[in-house]
Amino acid sequence: MDKLLTLLTLQRQAQEAKTRAQFLHVIANESRKLVPYRQMFIWSDHGLSLSLDKVSGNVLLDENSEAAINLKALIRSQTFDAHEPKEKKQKGSEETLTMMPISTHQDGILGGMCLETENPLSAEEKEILKELAFSYAPIFALHAV
Repeated sequence: MDKLLTLLTLQRQAQEAKTRAQFLHVIANESRKLVPYRQMFIWSDHGLSLSLDKVSGNVLLDENSEAAINLKALIRSQTFDAHEPKEKKQKGSEETLTMMPISTHQDGILGGMCLETENPLSAEEKEILKELAFSYAPIFALHAV
């Protein structure tokens, strides 16, 4: 029951966000209440280009850094099912990246969440992540730039 209440609270916070920055903050920082991760990156798909819009915590994002360039290349190289997370083991690391697209039926894939975790997500955590992406999608579309 606690997870359901947390999910509903996150959905409400996302809906009540007045700006794109507030909305992205909810996704990147508050989603941790339901799905554990070390760090989350939010990305947007602009057709021919991809941008990293937010990183969890108080970390400043430099889109020209080697890490950002590599992450964008990894995301671009993936073929996503619009409603399924995709996991990749980091080369030379114990960490797992879980990429969850955010999409609507009308617009297709708008962007997504990329979670950096110490261990692969459980089946339950993946289902929660899918539900979060589904509930964030219409708001993501409204805030698309």
